[in-house]
Amino acid sequence: IFLNQKRSGKYPRAMFREKSAMEMLKLNPPTYFKRNIESLVAIAAQQKVKSVLMTFAYSERFDTFPIVASEEYKFAYGETDGILKEIARQTDAHLFDLGGLFPKDKKYFADGRHMTIRGIGLKARMIADYLVRNGLIQKPAAK
Repeated sequence: IFLNQKRSGKYPRAMFREKSAMEMLKLNPPTYFKRNIESLVAIAAQQKVKSVLMTFAYSERFDTFPIVASEEYKFAYGETDGILKEIARQTDAHLFDLGGLFPKDKKYFADGRHMTIRGIGLKARMIADYLVRNGLIQKPAAK
């Protein structure tokens, strides 16, 4: 409903007149997201598996796409990224801040959230470099 209203320029209507989407987000923090990530990291650690958490890369340059340009979505992305950073600080999990490092250029994104082939290639290289740099995988031997 929120996205449809934002796209059509009719926000706020219906339930959002009583309470804005931002107010709803602030009243309903991502408690279950946090709990699930903490559980995954704990289970992995118990099995001697190193966890790598990664922030979300998106581009708000797609200003007609509320899913990346609206203040509500940017707030939600920031909230979940903050949780990942907090969990990494409190545990042995690694954190790759892809969202903070990835370029925002439109050439890397199809719609601001989903990546183009070029974006996927860059993302893969960045992740591989992070894993090698942090000793999580070995650099492939040159052919």
